[in-house]
Amino acid sequence: MKKQQRATGTNRWAESVLLLLGHGSALDPISDRTFKRHAAALAARNLFAEVRSMTLSEAETFPAATAGLGDREVYLMPMFMSEGLSVQRAVGEAMRLLARERGSSARATRVCRPLGLSAEIASLIVARARGLAAESGSAAESLVLVGHGSPRDSASREAIALQAKAIAGRRLFQGVSMALLEEPPALGDVLQTLNGPVVVAGFFASAGRHAAEDVPRVIGTYEGGPIRYTGAIGEDAEIPEVVLRAVAEADASRSV
Repeated sequence: MKKQQRATGTNRWAESVLLLLGHGSALDPISDRTFKRHAAALAARNLFAEVRSMTLSEAETFPAATAGLGDREVYLMPMFMSEGLSVQRAVGEAMRLLARERGSSARATRVCRPLGLSAEIASLIVARARGLAAESGSAAESLVLVGHGSPRDSASREAIALQAKAIAGRRLFQGVSMALLEEPPALGDVLQTLNGPVVVAGFFASAGRHAAEDVPRVIGTYEGGPIRYTGAIGEDAEIPEVVLRAVAEADASRSV
């Protein structure tokens, strides 16, 4: 993915705080480890006065992450693959705490686009999928983008459909399909409609249970030809660059 051009935002960011909001999981250390790795990578860039983080699975991280910010500008970055109801509630709670801590005199809190809605995610998926295809020597693969989904909230489905459409528009694959784990179309059903080489791309924020266990188990049932799996896109080393792009977009929106 092309590196983010940061020249116009760096001076402002140097006096601001980047606040990462993630899911986390007491039962899934991989998810927590991925989140902390991206936070550390962003902090190491020294582009912001501070990089802080908080997670839904650890409610006690909210007050600590939002305390003592003074009147510095804050960029709130939801590290989620969609903008579902739970994410909206978490962002609302973070904003409430920030308002209580900082008062009306503080500079703005800018909420960034959630990770999974970024246009750069499609580019990362394509790069991973084409890399696997090159390794296998396959010339014409079908791509299946698989994510969580939820029968109670359409946000996950909509985010996956958005990225699948963006990838299909590049005309780099024989076909692009979407599949979901918690609602139709199920991954197994989608794979049954295909024949020939397939690359499955995981639309997940980390290599947790869904990405590391559920998807590979279904992939193992495919008999139509060679099949490769990219793993969770949220594990990609370029995710910090996606975050920086989201922050830059939040900056650009201030003049709209």
